[in-house]
Amino acid sequence: MSISPELMMAILSMDSYNRGYNAGIEDEVLDGAGTADGLGEAGIIGNARILARPNNIDVADWKGAGFYAVAYAWNGQTIISYRGTDNPTLELSRTNDILSGWTTGAGYMGSGTQAEYAFAFR
Repeated sequence: MSISPELMMAILSMDSYNRGYNAGIEDEVLDGAGTADGLGEAGIIGNARILARPNNIDVADWKGAGFYAVAYAWNGQTIISYRGTDNPTLELSRTNDILSGWTTGAGYMGSGTQAEYAFAFR
């Protein structure tokens, strides 16, 4: 049975929410910081393969902005799934999506924002 392109894109768009820091699904594998990192940074989803992140990307910087991204190879295409603005809180101990993500709607793409990281990841 084949899967429709629309369904596959929906699955890949949700996958980034289950990888890396603050993943919706945590595994038992620990990352270098000694914390669970969701489904990890490698693998295959259906017939899509997770691509290695460019060397110039520092994922540690993403956490402060509430941003995360994963790239996949699927049917000869590169698909990028972005995660952000999923934690609308002003608590200092948590990501501040209002200042680093929502401001993009007003056209602000400053340093340390989700827009800056999305642009750099592409």
